[in-house]
Amino acid sequence: MQPPKGEGAAAAAAAAAAAAKASSSSASSASPSPAPRRGSFSEPVVETEALAQCCRIVEGVAPGSDPHVALAAEFVMRSLERFGPNHEEYRQARAGVVRAYGTRYGNVDAGVMEQLVAARLAADEAEE
Repeated sequence: MQPPKGEGAAAAAAAAAAAAKASSSSASSASPSPAPRRGSFSEPVVETEALAQCCRIVEGVAPGSDPHVALAAEFVMRSLERFGPNHEEYRQARAGVVRAYGTRYGNVDAGVMEQLVAARLAADEAEE
């Protein structure tokens, strides 16, 4: 018997978050500090690899769920910050956010998509 969809999504998000935390803590203890970006020695490199993996996991078990759209929005913004708009990882993250929001809300205009992502990120920031 499968758990209700909401519980499965929550469990998947919890597992994905644990994987991201374990990945970032093991990566930081196993290797030296990441190289500074853009010539500044005080700014850390933005983590995207663990977040990409979490997005793939949650997309596989609960596409279009609240955790899926939240992770996808965070991933696309971190990828943009880390790589810029012309990098392949950002383009893949952008495609992932379109899939996540498209699954949840249906096909929407690009402007509406931007508003949805901005609203999600603002809500997450307000919770912190």
